[in-house]
Amino acid sequence: MNKIFMQRRLNYSFLLVVLLKLLISGCEEVGVEPEIRFEVNTFPVLAIGSDAASSGGSIDISTGNNIDAKGVCWSTSPEPTIEDSKTEDGKGRDSFESILTDLKATTNYYVRAYAISGDKIEYGVQKKIFTPENTYLDAIVLKTQEEVDAFGAKGFVHIKGELSIGMSDELNSSIKSLESLKNLKSVYRLRIANNERLTSLNGLNNLISVDWGVILTNNDVLKNMEGLNNLTSANSLHIGGHGLLEDLSALKNLTNGELSVVIYGNKALSNLDGLEGLGGGEFTSIFIFDNPSLVNIKGLKNIKTAHTIEITNNVSLLNLEGFNNLEKVRGDVRILYDSALLDLNGLDNLKEIGRSLRIRYNPVLTNIIDLKNLTKIGDGNSSSSVGLDIFSNVELTTLDGLERLESVGNSISINCNHLLSDFCALQNIDFNSEAEGYFSTIENAYNPTVEDMEDGNCSM
Repeated sequence: MNKIFMQRRLNYSFLLVVLLKLLISGCEEVGVEPEIRFEVNTFPVLAIGSDAASSGGSIDISTGNNIDAKGVCWSTSPEPTIEDSKTEDGKGRDSFESILTDLKATTNYYVRAYAISGDKIEYGVQKKIFTPENTYLDAIVLKTQEEVDAFGAKGFVHIKGELSIGMSDELNSSIKSLESLKNLKSVYRLRIANNERLTSLNGLNNLISVDWGVILTNNDVLKNMEGLNNLTSANSLHIGGHGLLEDLSALKNLTNGELSVVIYGNKALSNLDGLEGLGGGEFTSIFIFDNPSLVNIKGLKNIKTAHTIEITNNVSLLNLEGFNNLEKVRGDVRILYDSALLDLNGLDNLKEIGRSLRIRYNPVLTNIIDLKNLTKIGDGNSSSSVGLDIFSNVELTTLDGLERLESVGNSISINCNHLLSDFCALQNIDFNSEAEGYFSTIENAYNPTVEDMEDGNCSM
């Protein structure tokens, strides 16, 4: 009896142990990974033009390693989610870069990086960007009216390259209106050339700045600059080859002090009114040539300094009034082939010329008295410096006006002025130290030598 009881007790004990083991093993999770824990960081958002931006993110994982999707999401409302616009930039825990596309110009966007692991979504800190105005990042050439209108319809406000309107060669375009370009505010360089039907620049009325320069050439029926009324800044201004252009007054707001100006071959242009805003600078060059109707240059009245001044072959120009405030020219002054030029009125405040003064082929120029304040020509350092060159001014009889001139750089060349007989205005020059001994006088009414000038034999 006792033996049977003991056997039953052992069997109960064994069953109890087995039951306990089953209960314990049933409480363990077999093969289940621990919960993933991670944080997402949003990279700064940078605009790429006006319709795109760059961003991205990184993922810091504390447990687990399973990232199923990642990218950035954005919206015009705060706290964007993956239900809004988003990028999909792969899987895994590595950092990533993202490109946001199809953005609208001048719009606030909110951006967050995201990462997904299973059913879990984490977002980075929100960033904000304001997209710039609609910007074209390259150069563009518009050769037809259809191309102008199609480009204008895109509403670009800024162009980072050159905007070329018309043909770059001698062929003429069909373009006759720029009205569709009304949104433009700035371009890197503006070239309008060879448009035989273009009568107006209206359409460019909102253009404020041109980084490099404005080039207007061979637009046969263009009469004025209307359309550029709000242009305030440009590095250079080239206007040439227009048969009917007669009015520059719409450029009155152009005030960039270092602006260089080239005005040439404009058959009907009689004055430079409209350029009064230009003050000049040490890198400013003024080239006025081949304008047969030009009678005055008073529009240049606020130019005080310049690198180069050239007034050439303006056959109706009577004087240089307009340069009255010009005091210093860093390089050259050239007055050439101006067949109606009677005197140099306008240069009466000019004191210094850095390289050379050339007065050539002005057939009715009778005097140079308005150079009365000029004290220096050339710096003597350049072997190519001409110094003073007065050639073939057949009505010139005297050099009166050069009495204050003390320095002439490397040379003095005064030749073929058939009535010139009086050189006494040059007596303040030390001919032993100036002009390196080069002093040329040929085919004038009187041709003194250096010895004559030193001895006071300066006139007939």
